[in-house]
Amino acid sequence: LTRRAEAELGFTPEQWVVSSFHHPELARFAALRPDIRLGALTANLPLNLALFADELGAWSLNCDVDFVDRILVEDAHQRGLRVLVYTVDYHEDYEKLAS
Repeated sequence: LTRRAEAELGFTPEQWVVSSFHHPELARFAALRPDIRLGALTANLPLNLALFADELGAWSLNCDVDFVDRILVEDAHQRGLRVLVYTVDYHEDYEKLAS
């Protein structure tokens, strides 16, 4: 589907971030499309912090607003990962994340 969107709609690989909770599937996708960025999703606080995303070669760590904390963000940033947080529904959460 990514190649079709690129061919028919003019998308470029730089515009994609493919993310999934199924990390083996992300690894398979990366083998097929190494030019597309990966977002490693997590709905909890991993024991080894952002290590799993780093090992996947992900561009970003995508985590649930209820589990993200400063230590996880700092670990991800030290590994060169961006941190994308979902689902931020409340202004208080936005302010906490911004700080």
